[in-house]
Amino acid sequence: VCLDIQNNKITRVNEMSVLSSLPLLEQLMVKGNPFTNSPSYRQNIFSLLPKTARQVSLDGQPPSKDELEVSASISNTVEIQEHTQKSKKSSTRVVDIKGED
Repeated sequence: VCLDIQNNKITRVNEMSVLSSLPLLEQLMVKGNPFTNSPSYRQNIFSLLPKTARQVSLDGQPPSKDELEVSASISNTVEIQEHTQKSKKSSTRVVDIKGED
């Protein structure tokens, strides 16, 4: 499956988090979007695809070993942050104390 979203006005990589729900994605074309001005955009894209990054060609090039390693590190960091946030929310308790006369 090929997804061509070149030359759109996508400014942030995280706007593309829906990519993780495309298990058959093989080619992704994103050139011309503002976020591609970042030198790390490829690693950030691959980090959104933790299970399928190896099979995806980005802008006509497969991921390098270094890109896969960095993207895995980014994915792990994001997962840890999300888990920490969920833990904080679940451990927060609201206690309603009503004053009695």
